[in-house]
Amino acid sequence: MPKMLRKSELPSKICPMCNRPFTWRKKWKKDWETVKYCSQKCGRMAKKTIVRAKFWILNSFSLSYFYENS
Repeated sequence: MPKMLRKSELPSKICPMCNRPFTWRKKWKKDWETVKYCSQKCGRMAKKTIVRAKFWILNSFSLSYFYENS
């Protein structure tokens, strides 16, 4: 039988969205290396932030191009 670990002994990471630490969970057993966010909410917020940044970059480029060529 595997040795039981205390919660303080489990691996942890820092969520890039909320900057809070989160620890390993059994449901992340297979893909702990790919887990980035502490919750689905933080994952959704990160995707929204990326989409908004891309939208802003594309729009600012197209507007500057429009004004330069007018």
